[in-house]
Amino acid sequence: MEKSILIVTHGMGDHDAQSLKKTVVDAANLSLNRYPTIKARLQQENKAFEDYVDVVPIEYNNIFEEERQRLVEANKPVSDYFRTVANADLRFVKELVKLEGKLADDNFYTTHLADVLFYASLLCERVRVQMLKVLVEVLSGRGNRDVHILAHSLGTAAMHDTLEKAFTGGIIDQNTGRRYALDPTRDKIDSLWMVANISNLLFELNPIRTGFDPYNSRVKPSGTGTGAIRYFYNVYHRFDPFTLFKRFEPELEDNWVAADDFEEIYREIRTKDLFTSKNPHDLGGYLSDPLVADPFLRRVMPSGTFSPPREEARQVRDSVVGAFAKIDQIGDHVKEIDSVEDFSAFIKMLKDFKTFIDDL
Repeated sequence: MEKSILIVTHGMGDHDAQSLKKTVVDAANLSLNRYPTIKARLQQENKAFEDYVDVVPIEYNNIFEEERQRLVEANKPVSDYFRTVANADLRFVKELVKLEGKLADDNFYTTHLADVLFYASLLCERVRVQMLKVLVEVLSGRGNRDVHILAHSLGTAAMHDTLEKAFTGGIIDQNTGRRYALDPTRDKIDSLWMVANISNLLFELNPIRTGFDPYNSRVKPSGTGTGAIRYFYNVYHRFDPFTLFKRFEPELEDNWVAADDFEEIYREIRTKDLFTSKNPHDLGGYLSDPLVADPFLRRVMPSGTFSPPREEARQVRDSVVGAFAKIDQIGDHVKEIDSVEDFSAFIKMLKDFKTFIDDL
């Protein structure tokens, strides 16, 4: 049995390769051990998720940290920094001026909530090059192994944009002059998991449109031999503020993909409970939810290695209950969030939600 490969990338926050990998592996093993027949076999064989799946993390936080440090050292208002030091587009600077008027806490710009600002304006191409280098290396050396991709939060936008450029000519590394690209027939991705998918939100809100429209890109499932992605999973939590507005949510009548493909190889998964974290945006929390874990393990693990009896799978879904008693408070808070129609309102909403969750 050949191990499958899972490429994972993160969202906003202080991530490194090992912590990202640990989040995914721990959630997968927690879920595997909920199934009595699977747990017994794993114990007998002394195996775990990582014995079946090679997890390859892609982290890009180092790029943001470098810019964040320059921002701190410049000791300027953030809008001045983006305008004078970073030479950002003036349309984006205007959004920052609006944001400064909404935020009283200047320390916000030294936190990881500012990562979305960096990706949307100054650093998107550097992030994409760093991601694509890993994708090219893994896909070129895959042999006959299945390759899956899991992206979370800001990483969904970065991964979408990276794949779109990779499959439509590639990206040139400005430091070396080398072009990195993928071929949709040769470098096929067996499944793409977009968790807390903000690809459309970031595309629509960004005034300088550094990203790509997910409804009109190559990043979609296809049952034909020329398709780049075999299965597409779109996952969100009902109380995740990142997915409340302008969510990527294709409908059959949108003709985003062929009708047969939409019914058979596109999956939307909506979760509602909290298991390992009080934050509905938490990646480990998403992957620990049986509604996500069951199809995730069935798809990502090598064929035949995760196939619990149907009745056992049903019992697991019914018996695992949400562990966080204050979920109703989160729901009440989310219901009070106004619609966001511009970039500054979105960032302000995220800051307020983080404060609310931290105080629970």
